[in-house]
Amino acid sequence: MTDVLADFMQQAIELSKLCESPLGKGHPKVGVVIVKDGEIVAEAFKVDSSHAEFRAIKEAKKAGKAELLKGATVYTTLEPCTHRNHEDKKPCAQHLIDAGIVKVVIGMLDNNPKISGKAVNVLKVAGIEVEQATEEYRKQIEVINKAFLEKVR
Repeated sequence: MTDVLADFMQQAIELSKLCESPLGKGHPKVGVVIVKDGEIVAEAFKVDSSHAEFRAIKEAKKAGKAELLKGATVYTTLEPCTHRNHEDKKPCAQHLIDAGIVKVVIGMLDNNPKISGKAVNVLKVAGIEVEQATEEYRKQIEVINKAFLEKVR
């Protein structure tokens, strides 16, 4: 990962630190930065049951930047979900596909067996390039998500 790309992953990590998990729940702390042509299109972090990828895409659309999503790169601290507990909610991987994202950089894979590694496959089948962040970033994300990782093990 180049220094510029690393800066966007570090920004996603900083956003993930803003997440609040209800005491004892161990929800994942996720930050997302969407970038096109070296400029941030949108960014978000997980709030309650509203996932970060969904929130960032919604923010971009609300700001009139829907067209900028096409061809953009997403930096996310956690593998996008491919399964939602609520049947009426679309998984984040599908939101990324529908938005026209062309690349996703993942900080760490989700250790939830319903998701783990599945988003990588779903995104690749959809023609989206998937890259894993370096071990340095993964370790930072694991520290931030200690309660989540312990809950899902």
